[in-house]
Amino acid sequence: MKVERVLVIEDNARARQWMVECVAAGFPGAQVSEATCLEDARRCLRNAVAWARAHGLPGAFDLVLIDIGLPDGSGIDLIEEINACDSHCAPVITTIFDDAQQIFDAISAGARGYLLKHHDTERFIQLMKRIIDDEPPLSPAVARHVMTALQSLNARMVPDAALTAREEEVLTLLGRGFQLNAVAKTLTISQNTASTHVKSIYRKLNIKTRAEAALAARDRGLLQREH
Repeated sequence: MKVERVLVIEDNARARQWMVECVAAGFPGAQVSEATCLEDARRCLRNAVAWARAHGLPGAFDLVLIDIGLPDGSGIDLIEEINACDSHCAPVITTIFDDAQQIFDAISAGARGYLLKHHDTERFIQLMKRIIDDEPPLSPAVARHVMTALQSLNARMVPDAALTAREEEVLTLLGRGFQLNAVAKTLTISQNTASTHVKSIYRKLNIKTRAEAALAARDRGLLQREH
């Protein structure tokens, strides 16, 4: 996917400038908007969504980089709002924290990636590009936290619950990191139909998040079938 519009949400001026420079280097020609808090970000999103719709564009932003610790709240709270109003966009958390609960909350809310700011410029750009290519990256430290959290979920799942063939297809795509709009597009179904399948899968397997869905897909052997 070509990246043409990016929103950087970061209250620290130095960190914000660094990320803007990373975007400029990684996606030459991309238009970058900046916000320093949730209020600014929501205003940018509203204006950009209205502009995109008026011009017949698929989405307001291609990529949104979101700091967690903003002056007026957590950036994680913004993820679901972004996905709801702009399914074309890839919301990505950028932070200095590798706290297990925050990582899990961000991924469960629908973040496409979780990047630590201590990466050097070249590595940060590489990880952003992988996200855009639907290869959601996790730093080793982040990945360890995620695996620990996912392993603790096994006990309350219903691994042998019967799924329809279509539900297995949907679960496989969820396990590969696809967002709802990508699932619908891949299977040539509407987003409403895809959402109905996801709700049915969650109910049958007694799960509540995308992270749990990914674990369920792995445990049922669906991901191995892709190779």
